[in-house]
Amino acid sequence: MSMLSTFVQKATQMNVEEVKNGVIVEPNHVYIIPPNAILEIFHGTLQLSPMPEPHGGGLPVNVFFQSLARDQGNLAVGVILSGTGSDGAHGLKEIKADGGITLVQKPETAKFDGMPRAAIELATPDFTLTVEEISQELVHIASHPIVRKLVVIEEEAPTQDVEQILLKIFMLIRGVTKIDFSTYKYPTISRRIKRRMVLHRVDTLAHYLTYLQQTPAEVKALFEDLLINVTDFFRDTEAFDSLKTRVFPSIMRDRVSGTPIRIWVPGCSTGEEVYSIAISILEYLGESASKYPIQIYGTDICESAIKIARIGAYPESASSKISTERLERFFRKEQGGFRVTKAVRDCCIFSIQDVTRQPPINKLDLLSCRNVMIYLSQTIQKKLMDTFFYALNDNGFLMLGSAESVGTAANLFAIVDKKFKIYMKKTAAGRPRIDLRGTPPYVPPAAVVLNRSPVPFIQPSKKTDPLVEAERQVLDRFAPAWVLVSPSLDIMQFRGSTSPYIEPARGQATWSLMKMIHPDLSTDIRVLIHSVTKEGKVFRKNGIRVKTGTETRIVDVQVSPVVSPGCEVHYLILFSEIEKVQGNVVQEKQDASKSGQNKIDVLMRENGSLRDELSITQKSLQAIIEDQNATNEEMQSANEEVMSANEELQSTNEELETAKEELQSTNEELTTLNDELSDRNNELDHLSNDLLNLLGNAHVSIVMVGLDLRIKRFTPMAEQLLKLIPADVGRSLTSINLGFQIDDLEDKISKVINQFTTVEIETQDREGHWYSVRIRPYKTQDNRIDGAVIVFVNIDDGKTRERLAKAADAYSDGIIQTVRDPLVVLDEGLRVERVNSAFYEIFKVNPAETVGRLFYELGNGQWDIPELRDLLENVLPKKQEVRDFAVSHRFEVVGQKTVVVHARTLEWEGQKKLLILITLHDLTEYEKQKKTKT
Repeated sequence: MSMLSTFVQKATQMNVEEVKNGVIVEPNHVYIIPPNAILEIFHGTLQLSPMPEPHGGGLPVNVFFQSLARDQGNLAVGVILSGTGSDGAHGLKEIKADGGITLVQKPETAKFDGMPRAAIELATPDFTLTVEEISQELVHIASHPIVRKLVVIEEEAPTQDVEQILLKIFMLIRGVTKIDFSTYKYPTISRRIKRRMVLHRVDTLAHYLTYLQQTPAEVKALFEDLLINVTDFFRDTEAFDSLKTRVFPSIMRDRVSGTPIRIWVPGCSTGEEVYSIAISILEYLGESASKYPIQIYGTDICESAIKIARIGAYPESASSKISTERLERFFRKEQGGFRVTKAVRDCCIFSIQDVTRQPPINKLDLLSCRNVMIYLSQTIQKKLMDTFFYALNDNGFLMLGSAESVGTAANLFAIVDKKFKIYMKKTAAGRPRIDLRGTPPYVPPAAVVLNRSPVPFIQPSKKTDPLVEAERQVLDRFAPAWVLVSPSLDIMQFRGSTSPYIEPARGQATWSLMKMIHPDLSTDIRVLIHSVTKEGKVFRKNGIRVKTGTETRIVDVQVSPVVSPGCEVHYLILFSEIEKVQGNVVQEKQDASKSGQNKIDVLMRENGSLRDELSITQKSLQAIIEDQNATNEEMQSANEEVMSANEELQSTNEELETAKEELQSTNEELTTLNDELSDRNNELDHLSNDLLNLLGNAHVSIVMVGLDLRIKRFTPMAEQLLKLIPADVGRSLTSINLGFQIDDLEDKISKVINQFTTVEIETQDREGHWYSVRIRPYKTQDNRIDGAVIVFVNIDDGKTRERLAKAADAYSDGIIQTVRDPLVVLDEGLRVERVNSAFYEIFKVNPAETVGRLFYELGNGQWDIPELRDLLENVLPKKQEVRDFAVSHRFEVVGQKTVVVHARTLEWEGQKKLLILITLHDLTEYEKQKKTKT
């Protein structure tokens, strides 16, 4: 057992052990990962593997969380506690995406807040709590009935109550977000709702519906939870290699320079796949990338995911599948993560879109929709396939996820790479019917909402009821053959033996009755259908002769209207065979003559037959005439409408001609404006680059805030000094611990903004270093105040010098004051800067009469002594030092004095400022004593 295992064992009563390969996870055990190893879980057993090298291998928490999400699904629980870096953030996101529950320690309570902060920014955990609160929440989660499998949503109400509750939940979500989740598969919906029930400690689905109705914020939270925002850079790396070898060469073949490459990624989540495709195509194009504009559209219904995608900044944990070479070329390193470069970002366009409802992006070379349709119903999947077919160019490519396929749209797409589900649009395929209006805004029936398949037809068992079998035999033997025909006379259903009367027509396959009906029946059928349509009742024609080969059948035909509520009238045509005659009619006549029949009888029968045929022909002709008249009336009406429309079109055409001229003029203006904007953009790019380089290379800590005191920008020096991170942009400055004790910082900034003034204060950081904090207004080009600029200047060296200067000054002053002889310090203009106390005592003067005055003017000019003037003005500048210069003078207050003057010039602190130091040694007392002795 490792030392870590020993330390942990002291803090818990559970069994603590270091993981060994193949260990089955048991309750009340703590497992410690060995050094330099990667830990995963598979079917409840722990699997070890060596730490991979070099890049991306140092994120063991991520790897374990990802395997836990795949292995346990919505039963997984991920917890992030104190730690440095961003390990675990990406894995925590996958746990939440698979329906698991995520908890993170509050950063302010963690000794190292790197991992908690990264997890909060990327994964948006379900709970952000203290360690004590996390332990309590885990107890609540473990004891919930759903977790303990005591409650299952599907079995909660066997009488379809669950379906009705789900309908109401879908209606609540659609009322807030305008997104209809009834097209999602039921298992996904069920899993997500269960997760929310566990989080809020709700036991039944009905209670959860009540909670949703009472808590509008939970509706939005459920919506966010239902979205599947799981993606990664270069997910299925080999699929992107297949794009380079199979798709991109075909797209670029014979492409004219300047023709844009258009790609669409619906359901792009936070944008990793969009950027991965952009990087792949930039790598493929190499130096020729500048010749072809690249337009990659990423769309998703999740607004928060699109915001992340637009920023293009990701934590360190998201780089596990990105090679070191790609990181250096296509990403820019930032504190706590990385950001895509401008070259990659400019290729990508992100927007919010519901692909099931809104029109698609068209004229595409490639469409990548991976792991989106697996969550949608079969009906919506079919609709999306038609939409994708419409959106792609001829020979455009479609890439799906590993668990997806084109399904029933195989006639629209040809397989290119079976393993990675890459398809090509078939140019010969018929154009599908595309409804660009999107899905109609209604809630379908419960069976459709839950995406359940219709109840399948149950085949009868071999043990059949005799009564049922008897009925079947009677219908087969005695029921007439019949067909059901649509209003457009297309056959919809066959029953019985209809082959003598209906057969496939030559040429292109068709279900048209009039093309398939036997020629001997076509006229009668047409007349009967016309009569039924006109009068709405059953019509019948008896004794129709139908010749098939050497046989002649005598058939009764009946046509009945079939009326169903909400549908047009259909027609039921029954064929009842009365007699079957061998040979033709001529042979029948001959046989009849030979048998002694009367020729008159034969002629009478022929006459009756001719009369019947004539009557039928008259009725058929009448039906044709009526149809023709009706058609003529419709044609006349249509012609009048066409003429009216033509006049309107001519008027519209004239208006369009005028509008065209205006548009041409406007287009020229827009072209000019576009050129100007392009130049402006270039200038802005240069200015932005200059600003970034200026701020990046200026060794000054600068923070810019807006009118609301939210951070807009800061320099790298400020990032280091104030411990800021990129995510702090947009946060209020007052909510961040800057590490400086600045009283009323918010009031000072507000004063600068409101009064257009400058504030400067001095303060110390945590280590006691001194800084000058200067707050100035942030001015725009139009001289408008739009915030404040805060500059932190290190003045610690100046403060140190000032302190040392004061100490030196006090030191020198102490020395001067202790000297017993009078001492005077003069500046270059011979004005007194400093004297000691001995000077005041001996010559009986005070500071007000001395300091700052001209030396010659002291004591009413009594120091204007010729010998001293000569000394100061002539001798001293040449020699810099004079010693033992004796001067005798009578002073008004103290009388006759003889002093020995010592003087020298001084250069102060290496500057050109000169000082003159004069000491006066009084010999008066000494001479008096000498005279007394003499």
